[in-house]
Amino acid sequence: MHKQLPNFFIFVDHYKDLVFKKNTNIGLIYRNYKDTNRENNLIKIAKECKKNRWQLFISNDIKLTHKFKADGIYIPSFSKTKKFANLERKNLTILGSAHNYKEIHNKIMQNCNAIFLSPIFNIKKAHNFL
Repeated sequence: MHKQLPNFFIFVDHYKDLVFKKNTNIGLIYRNYKDTNRENNLIKIAKECKKNRWQLFISNDIKLTHKFKADGIYIPSFSKTKKFANLERKNLTILGSAHNYKEIHNKIMQNCNAIFLSPIFNIKKAHNFL
């Protein structure tokens, strides 16, 4: 059985003290793909998440998700692989992001429990919106 999803999510790419203020029911998504120091950042972030009772989600890396005992995995919109489709058996929450209808369909095929949609409204920098 999955835990209830948090009301708010914070996306981070490195550890910052300011992020960990006294808020409740927050999910933290760590998504840094280029940092060679990912594990050192994750040690600090996982420790703070446990202390504050926040749910931790690690982006696009199953091995790090298991190593740091994260609550789930975040699948970015550019990830089209179906290797995440069987993770619900391992009691992990699967989050995804999508920017158009085709990506929404991909996230459904990847068995995501929740999907972040953006942009929802028309903005100048995006040619399409949901």
